[in-house]
Amino acid sequence: MKTKLEGHTHAVSVLTLPNGITITGSQDKTIRMWYAGAQNKNYVAHEDIIRQFVEVPQLSGFASCSNDESVRVWSMDGTHLMNLKAHGGFVFAVDCLETGEIVSGGDDCTVKIWEYGEVK
Repeated sequence: MKTKLEGHTHAVSVLTLPNGITITGSQDKTIRMWYAGAQNKNYVAHEDIIRQFVEVPQLSGFASCSNDESVRVWSMDGTHLMNLKAHGGFVFAVDCLETGEIVSGGDDCTVKIWEYGEVK
């Protein structure tokens, strides 16, 4: 079965989790959370384009990265948990290691490894 998730006004990034939650983010700076194809949450999450998402199982949440030079960590209910800011340019990529550390890569030609909200 196919489901069309509509609502963003620009290009979209997507993360679908094993529990069926789909998280979308866009150039419109919003994150939308979808449960069983129905939108449950919609909120402005960044100050610029949202580029990518990753699940952060150790925090029962997910992280987003953006052109606003930040990585933001969220709970599965959409609560903002922390703002990770150390890049000097757009953040294009975010991932999570098995250890729970968050890794981000940016336009400033650096890779940052985050542990407990601080760069390692």
